[in-house]
Parts: sequence; structure tokens; C-alpha cells
Amino acid sequence: MKKLSDAFKANWQLILLSFFLALLLWVYVVSAEAPQMERVFTIAIKARNVPNDLALTQGPGNVTVRVRGPVRMEIRSEDLEAFVDLQGKTDGQWLVPVQMKSIPGANLVEMNPEKVLVTLESITTKTMPVEIMFLGKLPQGFTLGPVEEIKPEQVELKGPGSFLEKAQRVIAPVTLTGITAQISQTVPLRVVDDKGQEVSGVELNPQNVDVTIAINAQTLSKTVPIIPLLDGSLPEGLVVRSVFCEPQVATLEGSADVLEGISALYTYPISLSYKTESFQERTYIDSSSTSARIISEPLVTVKVEIEEEGRAAFEVSIQVKRDGASVTLKTEQVSVFVSGPKSLVETLRERDFSAWVDASGLSPGTYNLPVKVESPPGVVILKVDPSGVEVEVSP
Repeated sequence: MKKLSDAFKANWQLILLSFFLALLLWVYVVSAEAPQMERVFTIAIKARNVPNDLALTQGPGNVTVRVRGPVRMEIRSEDLEAFVDLQGKTDGQWLVPVQMKSIPGANLVEMNPEKVLVTLESITTKTMPVEIMFLGKLPQGFTLGPVEEIKPEQVELKGPGSFLEKAQRVIAPVTLTGITAQISQTVPLRVVDDKGQEVSGVELNPQNVDVTIAINAQTLSKTVPIIPLLDGSLPEGLVVRSVFCEPQVATLEGSADVLEGISALYTYPISLSYKTESFQERTYIDSSSTSARIISEPLVTVKVEIEEEGRAAFEVSIQVKRDGASVTLKTEQVSVFVSGPKSLVETLRERDFSAWVDASGLSPGTYNLPVKVESPPGVVILKVDPSGVEVEVSP
């Protein structure tokens, strides 16, 4: 036992060194044999060191990478960074290598693609006018007035030349829905191409404009019938059977006071002289008598149907309108002579007419009252015989 103790004392440094070497060997073996796994990520490639007077218009896109690390090590896509270095590059296309930032504790196994094509373009500027684009509609009773101010009226566009070529308009969208007072807004601008699609990659200076637009109140719309106006006379023996207008109504716009006095609109006169058969004619609505504005189609088609004239006479019983007094008629019927389209006149009967005298409010006595006759539409009353009858009003 004493010999063993003496031996340890004499060789303790050698024994301690051997222990540490064994420990290091064990750690190495354990680490070398630790389970490994591979992971695949697709990440966006960043561009570094883009020259100040150039813009990146194509690339660099994405890259797919495969990394290997211990199973217990958690690797996320956010921990990975791929980039291209554009230091010193000029206007044009370049095939540049994709680089990866080192991943502590893991190794990059594969990267695809290893190089990417990028395009650099010189940055240029141009000046364009600002246009107003209206969205929606004003409430009923309001109309747009003039654009009083666009400030500034022109803006500067800055970007790659190919992008600026696409820029055809700079628009300031103004929403009209619900607006009832003067528009005074700061409006963000949009740059669009010839198809109205927004152009990206273009900087605006300034990015907003101040817009002032007047709104006119008390302007309303109203729809009224269109009445064809006929002029002159047809040859003897012919009559107008019907008149039809297409469209039949017109829409007006104006102040409430103006529209209130309009119940219908007339066409310019259409001559019947020398017409012997049905015809149609294009003419305009006559708006000269009103300050309202016609916002519908002002040109109309008038169709006039002409027919042979027919005449007839009917014996119609006379009715009495009274308020309780006793009224005696001396004559109980009148002869009604009419004219109209032959096809219509031939269908008429006495029951299609009504004749009456009005004795309402008369005190007792004898009166000669006019006979009033109502005829069917399209028929003209030529004569009523007798035109007046004697009545006796009793208490």
C-alpha cells in the first residue's frame, strides 16, 4: 500500500494529464457521433451595395439552400441570409454569385442557384401633370363645379428609365360619395400606365396634392314625357290615327325651381302637309323654353300613323249634375257628330259617349244650360245639336 502511494506521488502529473486527454477524447467521440439532420429552405436573396445612381429592376429572386446541423439544433428560415454584392457594378445585366451568411453550428451543404442574373438601370426623372379622377357619385341634388385648385399641378417622377416609360398618367383619386360641400382635400397620388394599372418602382415628389373643387347644390333631375308637336294639316279625307315618340320620356337636370314648372317637353314641329300615308321622322326635343339641361338623348323618333277619315253621329242621353234640387229637362238627348280614324269610328256606340248639364247651385227657375260631351280618345267632336238645353229647377 505504501508503495502504491509513493508511486502516485511520484507520477501525479502524468496521471492528471492522462485523465484530461481521455476526457477530451470522449468529448470528441461523442460530438462526432451526435445525430445530424438536413433541412431545406427557400429564402429571398437580398441585394447589398447597390450604387446610389442605379436601381435594381430585375432579380435577384430566391435561392433554395440545404443545411446540415445537429438534430437538437433549431434552424429557422429567419436565421438564414442570402445576398448578392453589387459593389462597383454599372448600368446593365450582371451574373453575380449568391453568398450566404455563416450559420453558427451548422453547415451549408447545397445552394441552388449559385449565381443569379440581375439588371441595374440608371435612375432618371421626368415631370408630369396631375389629373383628377372622380370615384363614386354625388348625392341627388348636387353637381360638380369647376376644379378651383390643384396644388401643385405638376409632380416629378423618379425611377429607372424603363419604369418611367410605362408611366402615362399621374392621377389624384377624389371620392364623391356622400359629398355635399366644397371639396378641399389632400389626395395621395397614383402613377398608372396606359391601361390604368399602377406602375411600381417610381418615386413621386411630392406624393400628395391639395385639391379644391366646388360643389353646386340644389341641382336635381326630373323625368318628364315627350310630346310630339304636329304642324299643318293633312289632305282632306285623312286623319292622324296615332302619334308615338321613341323615347317617350326625357331626363332634365336643373334647380328645383326650374324643374317644378316643367311637366312635359315638346319636339320641334313635324309637318303634316302633303302627307298621305303613315311616316316616321327624326327630330330634336325643343328645350329653348327652359333653362333646365337635358341629360338624356335629345334626338327622338316620331311615328305618325295616318288613316282614312270616318264620320258618324250618335244620339246620346243627357245626364244632370245637381245638388239635391229637382231638375226637369226639356230635351233629353243630343246628337253628337264626330270625326276620327275610320277603323275607330266604326267601332263606336252611343254608350262610348257621355253628355251632361250642370245645374249644381242653381236657385229655382228656368235656365238654358250648355251641354258638355266627353268622347273616347282619338275622336274629334264636330258638333253637338242642340248645344244647349232648357232646364227647370224646382225647390
